[in-house]
Amino acid sequence: MSDQTAILDWPYAVPTALVQRIVDSAAIERIESTAANWLPYQELRMHALLTHVKAKQPWWDEWLGQGSVEELMQNWRNVPVMQRAQLRDSIAAAPAHTPAEGEAPAMLCATRGTKGDAVALRRTAHDQRLAAHQAHADHLRHGRPFAITRAVVGDLTHKHQGTHVFMPAVGELNELPMMVRNAKQFTPAQHLDWMRQGPIDQLNVATDFLERLLAEMQSPAQAGKPAPRIGHIITGGQTLTNTLREAAYAVFGAVLFDRYLCEEVGPLAHQARGCHEPGAALAYNVAVSHVLLEVLNPDGSHVADGETGQVVVTALHQALNPVIRYDLGDRATWHARCPMTGLIIPSLSSIHRAV
Repeated sequence: MSDQTAILDWPYAVPTALVQRIVDSAAIERIESTAANWLPYQELRMHALLTHVKAKQPWWDEWLGQGSVEELMQNWRNVPVMQRAQLRDSIAAAPAHTPAEGEAPAMLCATRGTKGDAVALRRTAHDQRLAAHQAHADHLRHGRPFAITRAVVGDLTHKHQGTHVFMPAVGELNELPMMVRNAKQFTPAQHLDWMRQGPIDQLNVATDFLERLLAEMQSPAQAGKPAPRIGHIITGGQTLTNTLREAAYAVFGAVLFDRYLCEEVGPLAHQARGCHEPGAALAYNVAVSHVLLEVLNPDGSHVADGETGQVVVTALHQALNPVIRYDLGDRATWHARCPMTGLIIPSLSSIHRAV
């Protein structure tokens, strides 16, 4: 009887965070599936963001200049592009508490300073949640299952005793616990020995860390040792080259799924369907439910389709410390539709991340 009750009550006993993940992921997929959805969604979010910052944040009201929100949106390319110095100024001048309605509380999120001095932004729980669920939507988009052995090796993981710590699984999603390991706590050789202990279906690492693992595999100390068995690898953080993709496949037998991210905003674009095999052209679909992304010429005009320029991003959900037309220092080639799938969604190729 108790088991039957649990089954009948299951929809009402699901953790709120899990419900949000499922709903958010489905919404992201739906919004980004067609221009009929993502274009009006971006316009709605941009209008709400600009209305909020002009009314609540004097620095932004001055930076954006005279004119109504409607006029700003109609003349978007006249809005000045932010550099890191202006982002710092805007954060320093921001009022202590200006969350948009329904989006409190706030948390402090500091970057690691990979593109200069570290920056600390206040972001709402709502914004952070949507950013995190972009990754979940990406798993669904590529059909990656959760009932697999997953491992994350990263610099942000706290030091730990033993070989790794477990991130709890979500049973309702049929997940297995994720093994989390500090990248800096062990040498590349030690990481490889750990990975040899058992097959890893999914490995999440920074792109430069993957390069270090592959370099170690070529060292004399690894001669005669088998390569770890890895199903697929999710990378991000630095420029991914075809040479690295092919090397990862040749050494580990693993295909790569890359993500275009920045610490100030989070997800920017995800690898398109159908381009994970070695030798396939690499394209990225912009996370249009999360950001407005532009690729600009030196004169500030938008590049033509298939041309390369400077990547400028606006975070659609960050109202506390807004990121509006922020120059990342990266360069990429712009496509009005995905060159791999034909989907009408802004896409990028040949992404070169600033060091």
